Amino acid sequence: ALPVAFHALAIGSIGVVASVIACTSTISLSVAGVMKDGSPPMAVWVGVILSLVAIVLLAQRSRRSGSALASIRHEISPKPSLAVELGVVAGLGFGGFTFLMSLAERNEGGPAALMAARAAVLLVAVAVALVTRAQFRPTLGVASASISAGVLDVLGNLCLLAALATTPLIVVAVVGATSPAIAAAGALLLFRERLTAWQVAGLALAATGAVLASGAQW
Repeated sequence: ALPVAFHALAIGSIGVVASVIACTSTISLSVAGVMKDGSPPMAVWVGVILSLVAIVLLAQRSRRSGSALASIRHEISPKPSLAVELGVVAGLGFGGFTFLMSLAERNEGGPAALMAARAAVLLVAVAVALVTRAQFRPTLGVASASISAGVLDVLGNLCLLAALATTPLIVVAVVGATSPAIAAAGALLLFRERLTAWQVAGLALAATGAVLASGAQW
């Protein structure tokens, strides 16, 4: 899921791709959560609906690019729909990863499963580099960004384990659906992808859905 998501983000709009990934992951995890933990309270269902609507709104983008860099990123995309298709694949992969981690955490094997998962990612990355004969000579900026991303990824997964240990899976899915809001903010700051009125409304709905789901009494 990781390399597919990175490729989709590189060739498509960050806000759109992040929203597609979150929507696919939220739907798959919601279904898995109902099967695993039973039907949740009505407030959680309302949160799911609000989160999905928010994701759709966050996927809306302005016709005008906010910067020359955003325009270049849009033009190099070989096929606009390809980024969306890859986003769906990545969302299913992330949803499956979260579900498997919830099963591991239930058996108190979460940290060991996380270490195994990261080791598998490293092996796959090395294998791909060897097969493609890719030369990795990062600049200082690229190396710093890569290390920072790795640290944040590990911290995020540790927080995920803590959430899965104490919270029903469907609630984790709804709260995790706020990720496009972070992606939209990052795109605004880094690539000057302007937020539309619909995207602002999506931010508000995502926050409301997360509050409803996390505050529901089981």
